Amino acid sequence: MSIKMLALLFFGGVLLGAPCAGAAPERDFARWVDPFIGTSGAGATYPGAQAPFGMISPGPSTAFHDYGGGESRSGYQYEGKHIVSFALTHVSGVGLHAAQDLPFTVCTGDLNASPLGHREAYQSAFASERQRASPGFFQVPLETYGAVVSIASAARSSIVQVDYPVTSKANLLFCPSSCGTAISDSHLTIDPNGREISGWAAGCDFGDAPFHLKSHPYRVYFAARFDTPMAAYGVWTGDRRRDGAAQAGGADGAAYVQFNCASRRRVQMRVAISYVSVENARANLRREIPNWDFDGVRAAARRAWNALLGRMRVEGGAPHAYRSFYTALYHNALQPNIFDDVNGEYIGFDRKTHRVKPGHHLYATFSLWDTYRSTAALQTLLAPGRASDMAQSLLLASVQAPGGGLPTWPLNNNDTGCMGCYCADPFIANVYAYGGRAFDLGLAKERMILTATHQMRCGDGGAWWGVDDYMKLGWTPRGASETLELAISDFAIARICLAAGDRANYRKFLARSQNSFHVFNPKVGYAQSRLADGSWDGEFRPNTQRGFTEGCSAQYTWLTPHNYARLIALMGGPAATRARLDQFFNPIVIEGWATGAPHYWLGNEPTMQAPYLYNWIGAPWKAQAIVGKFMAQFRDIPNGYVGNDDVGTMSALYAFSALGLNPAIPGVGGFTLSAPIFARADIDLPGGKTLRIHAKGAGAYIQSLRLNGKPYDSPWLGMDKALVGKGARLDYVVSGTPNKVWGTKTADAPPSFSGPSGPPFDQKP
Repeated sequence: MSIKMLALLFFGGVLLGAPCAGAAPERDFARWVDPFIGTSGAGATYPGAQAPFGMISPGPSTAFHDYGGGESRSGYQYEGKHIVSFALTHVSGVGLHAAQDLPFTVCTGDLNASPLGHREAYQSAFASERQRASPGFFQVPLETYGAVVSIASAARSSIVQVDYPVTSKANLLFCPSSCGTAISDSHLTIDPNGREISGWAAGCDFGDAPFHLKSHPYRVYFAARFDTPMAAYGVWTGDRRRDGAAQAGGADGAAYVQFNCASRRRVQMRVAISYVSVENARANLRREIPNWDFDGVRAAARRAWNALLGRMRVEGGAPHAYRSFYTALYHNALQPNIFDDVNGEYIGFDRKTHRVKPGHHLYATFSLWDTYRSTAALQTLLAPGRASDMAQSLLLASVQAPGGGLPTWPLNNNDTGCMGCYCADPFIANVYAYGGRAFDLGLAKERMILTATHQMRCGDGGAWWGVDDYMKLGWTPRGASETLELAISDFAIARICLAAGDRANYRKFLARSQNSFHVFNPKVGYAQSRLADGSWDGEFRPNTQRGFTEGCSAQYTWLTPHNYARLIALMGGPAATRARLDQFFNPIVIEGWATGAPHYWLGNEPTMQAPYLYNWIGAPWKAQAIVGKFMAQFRDIPNGYVGNDDVGTMSALYAFSALGLNPAIPGVGGFTLSAPIFARADIDLPGGKTLRIHAKGAGAYIQSLRLNGKPYDSPWLGMDKALVGKGARLDYVVSGTPNKVWGTKTADAPPSFSGPSGPPFDQKP
């Protein structure tokens, strides 16, 4: 049976998945979203019920890092056979275990085992094809217990319906330590008169090893209320159960509440979370879900999703393309998450309580090494106001954190230090470049320059440890990939300085961004790590991983997006570069962890922009061919993603490519072009303008292009052109045959940026 079930299902007499009332079909973009895409294989997405960028995201857990039920860092695997619990938080597509905080478990019968040492004791069998999920909604029958769990969510709160079989022992278990990684402490309180359970957990790990979180774990608080009186309740401490006890705590505490469903079978729970306090969680619940209107919460979530998804409207495509496209947009609106409560309060990186300005949000959890490359631009086009708040959130983290540096991979209100480098810089620069302007540009310039010129950390996270060497030598002996990423950050700083009118620092950091080429070894024609004395590090091979993060020299050599022209010159010119690229793309690596493959690896970030380099060397038809090939690897099935989705990064690459656009140069507003897969696309731009894309014919190759009715022969469209008048119109003719003339003139190539004394091929802003 398809995971997109169209029929109504019955389980134990309960109607599953009634249609959402009041949705206008022609504007119901959410109908194309399939949250199960990417939940199998390496995608690591999750199908939880979540509002756009919502703080809360309850959904099923089928796998733990020490549980043999299938492996997924998000906690869910489509092929899983058992559901262990339903966690209240998730991180989508992540490559390390994270979150899955405050899980609850649904079961019936006697509670003879403690969930603390026996995670599988109360698991339930389930059938993947009987689940249902849509934006803001999730539902699954638990076959072991004959129960059905349905969930709908607002931004910080959710409503859960559990339809039990006839039983006097209908249970809900709360076991904080059954999260995605580990906790250092917790506390649970049961209030039978108030029909409430509340508490908190302190999360302290990221992945299989601590990343600086144990010393200052984040705390997530919750409050859950029930519409049914408790028939019994109790707690566990380790394996010891105490019936009638109302308090539990520590890393080995758990609790249960029990309901008598001998006559009334449905039990409802309203639950909210906060990262500030239990009282704030209660306030979130009162504001967002004040009553037991499940259908109303579900409908409101769908309206919120339609408002966001509707900023990109496509027509004239196959149904599978609609599903893949709108699901990709959906996956780019899960993280980062709203981190402030309804009263505006949040806990900063300084562990103090702060308050956001009215009308704004504080956002948390950024996979910056991944998301600056594609997600930042897409999120800005989808939600420029939110993206501006995201940029401001990163700046506030720097201001508030001990150490004062920008974060690298922040999880909630701490920096994990994961992946290194300062990818907050190109993320912020991309937000600005694509129209997110409602953040403090002066503060951005200040914090970016400060972080780039001093050895600084952000809270407990890592620092730009090589800053002294980088400034002195022009590279860091820590590795070639780090030098390449830091040079991209320098270019992003230059762009922010230019926007702020600081020409002196613009020139300084534009010159520094050319450090990319200090690790290009002209004798071998590849990037290679250098030691402090200037010598090359080790014996060279194109597949060497020495000095490269999640990749090898052959993959990282192309990572100079702000100055491809100079890379092309160093390689011997366009013809030599084309030959190198042809070799690099033969073959395209689709499967496996291919960090050492000297070829294009679709499943990871360092090579994701490489196909478009053909647009810089007068061979755009070759870029179009590669884009067509990798687009075919994204499918509307659970195992439809290649590699981790990395918090939306890979699905953003798909979404842009489906439109024939690619945000190729970090910090520069514009797109390098390929053929769109839809006959029409209308993209809302900042300022109330619309970019309209029309395509006649079918195929991956551009035959001709007109911009606002006039012939256009460049494979580059700057945001300045996209924003002309009420917005630009692109008219393509496409086919299945390469056109080896269109877009091939040197003058039509996308821009490259060098320092003030760069060679003649520079194109200055």
